[in-house]
Amino acid sequence: LKNPEKNMHKIFIQPEQKLKAYYNFSNGNTLVVKGCYDALMFNPDKAEARLFEFKGHMKSDITVPLSQSLIYSWLIWKKSGIFPSVEIIYLDEIEKKPDIFEPSFVEKMIKTQLPELFHSAFSVLLSKRVPEILRDKKLCSVCPFKNSCIKDWGGKQ
Repeated sequence: LKNPEKNMHKIFIQPEQKLKAYYNFSNGNTLVVKGCYDALMFNPDKAEARLFEFKGHMKSDITVPLSQSLIYSWLIWKKSGIFPSVEIIYLDEIEKKPDIFEPSFVEKMIKTQLPELFHSAFSVLLSKRVPEILRDKKLCSVCPFKNSCIKDWGGKQ
């Protein structure tokens, strides 16, 4: 970068910045997608970006943090036109290497996997299905939606 001291704000993007974009389905419906990534480094001179996702648990099934990171990557791509590389860091496993996914892999996954994920999310929102969870009085007492909740949950006990 030219004059790196003057351009540091271009490299280290504010953490947990909220992004928003619209996914348009072929039938004319639109899904609003929002998210706040953990950290992002961006090199405008090389048109490169690296998304960092921090997890506070030990590494297990990669599909959940990868899906989450792909959504953030899609939002970054919609905003910048750049597919970022992704680095998933597990804070409980400092000695192990993070999972790193190159931009070409991220682009392929976004194009092949996200449409299905967005369709599934939209169908849940469209049907207004109530999540299948058990009612718990302790959880209900601290829930921010306790005043507007019907507390029926489909008759489950």
